[in-house]
Amino acid sequence: MLFPLALTPFEKAMLLFEGNSFRVEWAIEGSLRPEVVTTALNRALLRHPLLTCRLDNRKKNWMESREPLALLEELPPQPMDLEREPGLRVAFHPQRLRAEFHHAVCDGAGAQMLLRDFSQAYDEAVGGRPQPWAPVEPERLVARGRALGPERTSSIWQSLKFAAQFLCTRPFRPFEGKGPTRDPSWGWVDLAASQAWVRRHGGSLNDLALHCLFTTLEKHWPKAKKRLMMPMNTRRAADFRSGACNGTSFAFVSQRAYAELCGETEFIKQFRPDLLTLLAFGALDRVRLMPLLRWLPPQFSTAILTNMGKVYLTRPHFPSLAGKLKVGDVLVERVLGAPPLQSRTGVAVGLTQLNDRIFVAMRYGGELDQEQNLLEDYVQGWRSLISQPGPRFQANLPSG
Repeated sequence: MLFPLALTPFEKAMLLFEGNSFRVEWAIEGSLRPEVVTTALNRALLRHPLLTCRLDNRKKNWMESREPLALLEELPPQPMDLEREPGLRVAFHPQRLRAEFHHAVCDGAGAQMLLRDFSQAYDEAVGGRPQPWAPVEPERLVARGRALGPERTSSIWQSLKFAAQFLCTRPFRPFEGKGPTRDPSWGWVDLAASQAWVRRHGGSLNDLALHCLFTTLEKHWPKAKKRLMMPMNTRRAADFRSGACNGTSFAFVSQRAYAELCGETEFIKQFRPDLLTLLAFGALDRVRLMPLLRWLPPQFSTAILTNMGKVYLTRPHFPSLAGKLKVGDVLVERVLGAPPLQSRTGVAVGLTQLNDRIFVAMRYGGELDQEQNLLEDYVQGWRSLISQPGPRFQANLPSG
């Protein structure tokens, strides 16, 4: 029996931060039918039970809910109350589906898993040929949060050094307050050109995205000290079979120059200082001091960038037509996902790859025209950079 399911320390930490949810938008060409969407969505959710759970009244366990998820007309602006509702909301429009996920139960990879399974269920519901489903074993949820990724992690001295640097450094925050709840602005860049640039210069697509974000922030706030938050995956390959949950930790980067930035992210991949976040949550939970997290430094990071990667719709039985994916009787035009915008993070950027494009979703706590200017500078700066030839960079690894 899977439920009741005890919360992990990371999930308890995510409950402490108000408004800790993120939204994903699925834009299509064609017309979705609400009854088919409802059926397909609830069929997919049987494979991801954590998304339909509610908290018990002590906020210690997830309780199973057998109620089908109902579609909404709009996503409400109020924060989720997980004692009264599940950690997933879905709003329906014939040309658009919008989902909101609470970070205690799901991350970007989990959202992609649900989108993958919903798409397959929808395709079959409108007459598509049945296909093998990706393997999912929800009973693995019992062990979530226990596998902390690679065994090679920082030494105690390095760990103390990382913690001191984080707590003693106060990066610039572009706005005060929690920010608006509006939908993000979005744009796109060419995927193939970005991959070609990375092959010439080294690093990764994520390094390229971070570098362009640093450059954009420097243009708007040239003299301010900046730090970017970068979610890190802690799952091993087998952990993806558990279904949707949150399997992330958080690392921070501060190097703007591309070579130094590549070195910093490579150092993080090798020594995983981000796992200190999870270890700290576990330690605080054991001594019942988790509420101390509310007193973290208000200058958490200047911005957060999360890369959701390839949309899992790109499986062989979803053909591509004119740059869009055919799912049943509709075409998927774009998928957008942006991290939560909190008082400790001034700019939130989310990336998704669909066919030949990288879609960029951006949220900023200031006025809408400021957000759109930031997005335009980010996208145009990225496009300009990948159009330029140049020598390969040599990544500069920081000392331990």
